[in-house]
Amino acid sequence: LFFTVQGYRKIPSLQSPVANANAIAANLEAHYGFVTEVVKNPSQKEVKRKLNEYKKLFAKSPDGQLLIYFTGHGLMENNTGYYCPSDADPARIAGTALSYDYLRSFIDGLDCRHIMVVVDACHSGWFDPDWQ
Repeated sequence: LFFTVQGYRKIPSLQSPVANANAIAANLEAHYGFVTEVVKNPSQKEVKRKLNEYKKLFAKSPDGQLLIYFTGHGLMENNTGYYCPSDADPARIAGTALSYDYLRSFIDGLDCRHIMVVVDACHSGWFDPDWQ
């Protein structure tokens, strides 16, 4: 599951996240048999909806394997890192972006035996509080 944002409403756009995510997804499909989904330029609501969809999917198949890949901008506020969906607003980070704490907690609650998370965004080290 790839969340890739390069077009933003209130943050400067990026050049390659969508192409990079598509290339990695294609490689995983062609060489390793993965079934991939690339969600391009999702809003905060769309990221949450898709994560909930996968939560329901893996509740039916807990022995699965899941790779979740976030790529795009990341921001920092009050010692908290955030992943920025397409509608993130730097003036209202906590209300419009997704904190790494929220994402980590949600992903930890998935009923899936094998999960790998990749965060290609600024301040991604805050995804794991023990890493700091």
